[in-house]
Amino acid sequence: MTAKIKLNAASGGGSFSLQAPSSSANNRVITLPDVADGTLLTSTNETADYVKLQQADSSSSAAQLNFDNLDVTTYKFFDFIGTFKPVTDAEHFRMRFRTGGGSGADLTASDYAYGFTVPYPTNNTGATATQAQNQMLLSTTVGNHASEAISINMRICFADSSAPTTPKYVMNFVTWMGTYREQGNGSRHVNGQGHFYHSGTYPTGFSVSFTSGSIDEYSYCLYGLTR
Repeated sequence: MTAKIKLNAASGGGSFSLQAPSSSANNRVITLPDVADGTLLTSTNETADYVKLQQADSSSSAAQLNFDNLDVTTYKFFDFIGTFKPVTDAEHFRMRFRTGGGSGADLTASDYAYGFTVPYPTNNTGATATQAQNQMLLSTTVGNHASEAISINMRICFADSSAPTTPKYVMNFVTWMGTYREQGNGSRHVNGQGHFYHSGTYPTGFSVSFTSGSIDEYSYCLYGLTR
């Protein structure tokens, strides 16, 4: 008989059950919190496939942020979530793939294709779609006032040499959504997607930056999703 623990709510409410797996091959470990009430339970099985790799908060400027020598053998997808303010006003936020491992360099060949839509007040929407570019723009212009910046959530996929030949052309791809304030403090909201159109290039990292000038202040987290 499979062991099972069932907790019933008072006054005819719902219930919560814990039941052991039928096979030892499916063993799972759940660690109960040993700190204040309300701490989330941690399952070793659930967290192994989605891992926080990096985190930073900074008030110091940077020309761009590079994420080199990523473990693309272990992780197929990366989630990059953060907020970024430019040093100079009216800057496009952008990304590029990088190669070269720990000594990475931006891929600047004219092989980027991307498109995004930007809803903004008064029920207007702007659309951008282009290809044969040397960068991937992720937004229209972002303001640099104390109340202006861009917050963005990106999912990034890396091609690998073991993949079928044809899909490799579009396997270095990115999807994103974000919200930001442009240089007049008007709100903007972006949804986009793009790829690096090449079958024999296997990036090992990526960069984010503004099209001219530096990143002023920023806060981000980078997560990896296993293959």
